[in-house]
Amino acid sequence: MIGKYVLLLFIAIFVFIGCSNKKQDVFITDNKIYSVALQHTKKIDIIESFGSKAIFTVTYLNYVNEIYDDGKHNFLVGVYIADKHFKDEKIKYIILNNGLELELRQLNENDLMFGNIPLENKWADYHLVSVPKEEQNSVTLELDVEGIGNTILTLPVKN
Repeated sequence: MIGKYVLLLFIAIFVFIGCSNKKQDVFITDNKIYSVALQHTKKIDIIESFGSKAIFTVTYLNYVNEIYDDGKHNFLVGVYIADKHFKDEKIKYIILNNGLELELRQLNENDLMFGNIPLENKWADYHLVSVPKEEQNSVTLELDVEGIGNTILTLPVKN
């Protein structure tokens, strides 16, 4: 009697193993701009009490499209502040490089760049930011959010 149960158990295991998918799911995209942008994007969070208070994503554009390789390091910066969407108050933030505040050029939601943003967050504010080119291998940007804190993100750049 026990032999029958062992045989049924063996057959059930064999069926489940034989019917399982052995192929890994792979995401392939033909959009080369998106693929290159994703390779040159970094994301970092400001975390407090095990929750993200702000999300900072930066895409280095000089590799993405030739029009952005103009003698400056150009970045597409996304800033999402969770409290901003749950409270009616306006939360201020600045983006710094080497301690200097950078000029932010706000993108509107109809901008053509939105079609190629990797890690897009529909609730984030997006800006174009430029840093003068110098002999450097990386650029460090700092997000400083009033009343929440700050975070630093470093990206490799081309000279």
